Amino acid sequence: MINIEQGLPPSKQQLHPDFGVEVTPADGLTHALIPWIKESLALSAVVLIRDTPLTTRMQLALASSMGAILGQTGAVSSRRPAVRIERGASSFTEHWHADQSWSDQPDVVSFLACCSADQNSDPTQFADTSVAYRRLDRALRLEIGQLEAFHHVEISRQIRHGVEGPTSRRGLLARVRQRLVGEARRALLPPDARIITPHATPPPGVRHPMVASSSASNVRSVRLGDHAWRTTASDPGRATDLIDIVNEHIVAADNVWTHHWRPGDIVLYDNSRVLHRRLLTGELNVGRVLRRVLVRLD
Repeated sequence: MINIEQGLPPSKQQLHPDFGVEVTPADGLTHALIPWIKESLALSAVVLIRDTPLTTRMQLALASSMGAILGQTGAVSSRRPAVRIERGASSFTEHWHADQSWSDQPDVVSFLACCSADQNSDPTQFADTSVAYRRLDRALRLEIGQLEAFHHVEISRQIRHGVEGPTSRRGLLARVRQRLVGEARRALLPPDARIITPHATPPPGVRHPMVASSSASNVRSVRLGDHAWRTTASDPGRATDLIDIVNEHIVAADNVWTHHWRPGDIVLYDNSRVLHRRLLTGELNVGRVLRRVLVRLD
């Protein structure tokens, strides 16, 4: 448990009956609040903090106090954090997924800061994969507990969404996402910040257990989502069908929480325990600007 001397305890409000919590700091968002955030993530998987605008420097400083920041995939420089600015929507963020499930660093927390949003901006939805696992019937839990799943961005998007290779995807993403210049990002890092570089695996993709415990909470959860395209089940049909069967259980309506963005919102979520998606409600490039940093918690 957290020592009260680390800071005044924040107030908390449940976001969904089974997961997610809104944290209201008693003394503002400072480094003293980090232990409370970590505990809230371990207990609830998703943490919301309202009315807390952050600059990029502030966000990187807070992220580095939580753990190691993920760098760009395959980046040569060990001091190049992957800071993503989302100004619109790609054609893929509306599908249920976990960030980095396609890499060798799937157990990361996504740290989103809302720079701007209007009342018509698309919300983000979250579904708890640990709750879904507990709700599966015993036979299905036993079956998937012995299996692994292959995660690969290009293969899964080609199979599920008809995307022909990476070229068209890069062209689309270039129109709706921006990344901070590398030198500027490095300059904003605290001197003691640690950067780890994720790596993708060539086809058929990285293999992760279908069921594993969260590194943050030791809670067993299902590891699937849109990036998973095949399991290690011996029957070829069953190997692919299991993905859709279990994914449907995860995103059942009563296991979903919807967040409507406001400027100054901070949302942190444990990718080992939740899937998320952008709920498209109107024009793709209207409404919100989010800044994302990925962290592997200490």
